[in-house]
Amino acid sequence: MPFDITVSGIHLVIGEIKGNAGDEHGIASLSVPVDVPDLRTAFSLSPAAVAEAIGLGSFVLSKSRPFEQSGPRFIVTFNFEGLPGQDFPGIEDRPDQVTYEFDGEMGESPWGENPNFQALKDKYGWDKENKEFQEFLPDTDSSADSQGLSQADGIITDLGNPSPLYQSEGWEKAGATFTKTYAVATVPSSVYDGIGTIVPYPPGAENIGVPYFPGRNWLKLAPQISLRGKAILVTERHRLSGPGGYVDLAYSTAQLTT
Repeated sequence: MPFDITVSGIHLVIGEIKGNAGDEHGIASLSVPVDVPDLRTAFSLSPAAVAEAIGLGSFVLSKSRPFEQSGPRFIVTFNFEGLPGQDFPGIEDRPDQVTYEFDGEMGESPWGENPNFQALKDKYGWDKENKEFQEFLPDTDSSADSQGLSQADGIITDLGNPSPLYQSEGWEKAGATFTKTYAVATVPSSVYDGIGTIVPYPPGAENIGVPYFPGRNWLKLAPQISLRGKAILVTERHRLSGPGGYVDLAYSTAQLTT
């Protein structure tokens, strides 16, 4: 039902408010149509003043505010976002307003990082000078037949057995990034604690059944932080190590301190 408000001495009519009580992170969104007397007011009316007048002082404009003419007056639509708990005490954050994601990936890594590198070198031959696998497979037998040599018209030519790893630049290594995303009014200081250090298992990963991976650990990455209205969206991130884990001495000291 429409109702009247007065902002800066200007009579306004608030139309039917529509919105979403909260997305997956608890951030609410509202669409508020405001009937204003003239075009000048449509351009100059403060979104913050409108939000304050309807009891949503913590909500801020989230995107453009379209308007249209209605007779001699204009209808301006304000789109707001915010955390309801900042304006309505007692509405608390809930566990279901935190999202978790395990983003698996495959990426090429140098052969030297392969846990079976020595065995691969022994089997396929390694060119130390060019730091790559040899073109032909090594053979311990010195006879022409065993080395893949062919004799035609009295000329011995080296055919060899080609190596499947020749000119390959690396191997596909499995990895992953785990993220935990939530909205808050104030960023907790713990978000910055221990960035760049090793953890055996990222907090919250158990909520989506991420297992412990033998021989691997996780690195706490810098968070991603963005503003949605007056709500702050925080994404905590951890990256899975390769086989053998991150080296303790290389990541023993936090890289950011507060």
